[in-house]
Amino acid sequence: PRVVQDGRRPRLELALHPPTPHAPGDVAAVLPAQSSASVRALLAALALAPDACLSVTAPTAPSTHCVRATAAALVAGVLELDGAPPRRRLFQALAAHARPSTPETVADRLAHFSSADGRDDLHLYCAGEARTLAEVLTDFSAAGAPPLAALLTAAPRLRPRRFSIASWRAEGRSIDLCVAVVDYRTPHGRRARGLASGWLAGLAPGDTAPAWVEPGSLAPAPETVPLILVGPGTGVAPARSLLQRRAALAASADAAGAPRPPPCHLFFGCRNREADCLYMDEFEGMVERGVLAPDGLHVACSRDGASKVYVTHLIKQASSTLWAALEAGAWVVVAGSAKKMPADVRAAFEAVAVETGGMDASGARAWLRRLVAAGRYSVEAWA
Repeated sequence: PRVVQDGRRPRLELALHPPTPHAPGDVAAVLPAQSSASVRALLAALALAPDACLSVTAPTAPSTHCVRATAAALVAGVLELDGAPPRRRLFQALAAHARPSTPETVADRLAHFSSADGRDDLHLYCAGEARTLAEVLTDFSAAGAPPLAALLTAAPRLRPRRFSIASWRAEGRSIDLCVAVVDYRTPHGRRARGLASGWLAGLAPGDTAPAWVEPGSLAPAPETVPLILVGPGTGVAPARSLLQRRAALAASADAAGAPRPPPCHLFFGCRNREADCLYMDEFEGMVERGVLAPDGLHVACSRDGASKVYVTHLIKQASSTLWAALEAGAWVVVAGSAKKMPADVRAAFEAVAVETGGMDASGARAWLRRLVAAGRYSVEAWA
């Protein structure tokens, strides 16, 4: 990795070995490293030496098909110790393998969490408080740890995290990631920190990261149509990659004396301009170079004014401009949080169709469905 300063905000650039050409909107899958302390603690609970050589065979696989690894490598590479909260299946395994001397209160708690009736309480304990596998095993240490074979079946598996690539470079030698570090307090005041985002934030130049490029879900837009990009927060990542590709196309067209791609519009939302207004110098340069329209950089800083302003407000304010672009064949790309944002943005574009397109509410909904069906309205959202 290489850490690049973008104003007050560091940007993470990963060199790819070997170089991997990729398209705008593609995704980087990253497999995070886990805490060595958590690995050691689990091995101690299982009474396993870190360098013990183990063989793992799936129940349905032939006995000759097995994986051999040290206990430390197996635990660190397969079990998610410090990330996703465990589910009911783990508590069923803990209850099934509880030692005879388990205190009655602990056994009753395990039985409750293992049952359908305990589903809500389990959610509050695990997901609501962001408890990890390592923490659960500590909390229920009085019951003893189940064997590693049971954990490999019942515990959360370490999985790659996927991030929209925030850059486009023709040679594919490196990629930029735009990642919000998950770090918050739970309802009971416990600190919860994201496994992958916290690990990425701690990378230093010279470190290595297991990562690979995967195709994104965004349909490629023709180069001859304008783009309307909506990317609040880290949703700006695919928008930036698309705009960097458009900038390269514009430079090539200028060199060849050919027509440029039409200018685009970007709607970016954040809380504070000073604290988290990402890539603004670059986007302002794109306005100057005609990659973005003269009025094409729309920034909503929701906490800077007396009233909250979001990208949806700016979409409605630019109704006439956006309708003209849509009538000219513009494609819309929306990226960001999967909570309320996609539905709110969709409603804002329907409002544009009503206010400027002269449609009624039913006609606006049908119009937007046609855009989606034609691939001209794409959404990439994540939880």
